[in-house]
Amino acid sequence: MENKEKLLNAALSLFDEKGYQGVGIQEICNAVGVSKPTMYHYFGSKLGLLDSIFKTNLTEDIKYLEREASYNGDFVNSIQKLTFALSECTSKNPVLYHLLFSYILSSKKNEDSEVAQKYLNKIYEITLNLFIKSKEQNGNMNNRESQFTYSYLAVVVDYLNRHGMDENKEQGLYGLLHQFQFGINS
Repeated sequence: MENKEKLLNAALSLFDEKGYQGVGIQEICNAVGVSKPTMYHYFGSKLGLLDSIFKTNLTEDIKYLEREASYNGDFVNSIQKLTFALSECTSKNPVLYHLLFSYILSSKKNEDSEVAQKYLNKIYEITLNLFIKSKEQNGNMNNRESQFTYSYLAVVVDYLNRHGMDENKEQGLYGLLHQFQFGINS
């Protein structure tokens, strides 16, 4: 494994464990056994390292979520595909998604939350687009697509954060989706 990849992995683990603000560059370098100039060579800064963690790991996932969230005229099928795609992504890299999702509740407006927000906004936009395209099928939305998007993501992200590796995760997700869809259609 190259130093660059080692730095990405060590930083991801440390950022998730201690928070971005709680980890220094020297600690990351010590964990990998490289010098600070090596880290700066690859990433330019600690913030560049965080952005690289998200960009390296989320670029393909975002494309996958976009494909799975395409509206096919059947909202139930489309929202299930998006939900299970999110589940698959979080299962594949739980530490990454735990770190990313921790920024949802962060009220701090600092450089690291701005980096994370870029990726969270992409997931929000993918989901919002699905709700907008399906509003004819879900007439009760009454121009509340954004509200439903936030509600959906809050419920699914919380569930995946708590039950991401559970054996019965799929069954729970189906129940969650059923309850969520009942709310849209009531």
